[in-house]
Amino acid sequence: IGIYESDGRHVKYLIPVVDMCNHRLDAAHDLQCRADSFRVVAGKDVALGEEVCIRYGDGKVGNDRLLQDYGFVEAANMVDAAVRAEVARGG
Repeated sequence: IGIYESDGRHVKYLIPVVDMCNHRLDAAHDLQCRADSFRVVAGKDVALGEEVCIRYGDGKVGNDRLLQDYGFVEAANMVDAAVRAEVARGG
């Protein structure tokens, strides 16, 4: 899992069990990162056998980073849409 540190560095971690969480933009659950720990916090009740998904990059990652780090892109990636809008405005 790729985590952006407070100094802006992008660091990759192998976190047993958390690495099994898939990505969904509308995921109810969050990966919380602290200086000394990682934890997945449930945003809703989880039924037995239900898949637990998290938002990679807290949902603020463009398709370039998703492709490089995870091997997929999001068709409706709002980060990319915001960048395209800024470029179209000449910014």
